[in-house]
Amino acid sequence: MKITFTTLAYPHLNLEEVLERAKRFGLDAIELRVADDGIHLKPQYPVDKRWLKVIEESNIRVASIAGYARFSSIDINERRRNEDLLKTLILMAEELG
Repeated sequence: MKITFTTLAYPHLNLEEVLERAKRFGLDAIELRVADDGIHLKPQYPVDKRWLKVIEESNIRVASIAGYARFSSIDINERRRNEDLLKTLILMAEELG
């Protein structure tokens, strides 16, 4: 069994700090929050090489990513933006392993 936690547990920490906590707690992987909030990994593909290196060097795997695509809006443009976001999240998930 693999033990993971979500980075939502520490919304105020950046990726390096979250990975350090995960290592300290003996976790195998994280569910990675992806948000354009200046703290977390941005929803963009390809993923910044700096972050790929940080993740690889931590020896903590990314089990899943938590994005914020929503499809309940009655606004077709909002739904299309979220379709684009979901496509980006899928590509990111593939790249992150």
